[in-house]
Amino acid sequence: SIRGKGTSEVEVNETIRIVKGIVKAAFNLAEFDISQEMEETINDEYFDTDDLAVYRVHAVLRVRRSRGRTEVTVKKLKDIEQGLFSRQEKSEEISEETYSELIRTGFRDVVMTSFPEDQDKIFSLVLRVNNERRSFSLNRRGEQYALALDLFTYRSPHKEDISEVQSEVEIEALNPLAKSKLGDIRRNLVVIVKDKGYNYSTDSKYERGIKHIGLDKPSWQRWFLEKWNSQKGLAWIGIVIGVLGCVVSIIAILLSR
Repeated sequence: SIRGKGTSEVEVNETIRIVKGIVKAAFNLAEFDISQEMEETINDEYFDTDDLAVYRVHAVLRVRRSRGRTEVTVKKLKDIEQGLFSRQEKSEEISEETYSELIRTGFRDVVMTSFPEDQDKIFSLVLRVNNERRSFSLNRRGEQYALALDLFTYRSPHKEDISEVQSEVEIEALNPLAKSKLGDIRRNLVVIVKDKGYNYSTDSKYERGIKHIGLDKPSWQRWFLEKWNSQKGLAWIGIVIGVLGCVVSIIAILLSR
């Protein structure tokens, strides 16, 4: 987490400067030709079952809106090692009419193709992510990489609360030569991040979001946390505790007679 709600753009820019410094050290960026390709706003919706079948196999079912396009994506984890993710990914651009049909049918066609073992379950919206992305292209003697710095927030579709702003750096090797070098870059990143007191992630953005809003917890625990984190819930819990206190007092008086 890099800043709370309502803090200034100055703090955001300082965080960007720090993250760029870490990446620069890991890549030895002095050797690279760097160009900033774009800044864009990305709105993601993640879909899953009530028992989080997609989450539990480290997969993703996502609808993304960016640059006037709507795209549905399925990602399945192939391998992970110290923050380096290898995924099988399939994306398709869709119209808003197709999106509405997917919602109506619970993503039936996508589920039957990508998650056939869960085709009898209901898929619904479980997480929203609003992301401000800064993208760069890196080139060095034939190596080609795409680097993205994301500043994003999590939001449950069932609550108005928005998380603190989170940060994430994604590095993608775009050709075979870059892929052969990515292991060394990853190791440099892990060492530098640890030395600066940070940590690399072993979870995807979706997995961290599910944990952040507490959907990975048992239903009774989610219910309690939702009550605890709202003013109405706290008032309700206070009333229940008060009533229980009165009942205990009455029982104690009766037993003492």
